[in-house]
Amino acid sequence: MSTRFTEFPLMETARLVLRRLTEEDLNDLFNMRKDPDMHEYTDTMPDTSLKDTKEYLERMDKGINEGKWLLWGIQSKETHKIIGSVSVWNFTESRNGAELGYGTVPHMQGKGYMVESLQAVIDYCFRTIGMDWIEACTEEGNESSTRLLENLGFVQINKVIDQGYNTDRLYNMLVFRKVKQ
Repeated sequence: MSTRFTEFPLMETARLVLRRLTEEDLNDLFNMRKDPDMHEYTDTMPDTSLKDTKEYLERMDKGINEGKWLLWGIQSKETHKIIGSVSVWNFTESRNGAELGYGTVPHMQGKGYMVESLQAVIDYCFRTIGMDWIEACTEEGNESSTRLLENLGFVQINKVIDQGYNTDRLYNMLVFRKVKQ
């Protein structure tokens, strides 16, 4: 199994295009990453400038090119704006499992976009990459994320306390897993 591609995997759903982010997306990505609400349940800090976002995009591109992770921008077919992202990272050495990361801009949450996105990515991971399982972690207080994972068939397998890197905050993380059927 490999996560290096000659062409980055493009996916479409009824309302969305999941694709590799480009410099043309910097403004949308900056607007998403500067919003403090996007960081409420994570140990990340809001971007303060377009330069921060550009550096983030460059780091993500480097990791994609090295086969360390996949990161899709979620683009609305209606507005053509980036409204979120989905990542697959922390691959096991054998590439039979990995961790899922995701986020949607607050004003687009609760409309089913993330369900649509994650269903496409999970299907891709199981059918195309050949993974056996996917895990996702969410902060204990993030009830909408917990419901999302449960609705997608993830089962809680653990609860861990995680020390933040950017802050001294301790995070009560719920670990969920979905196994290929």
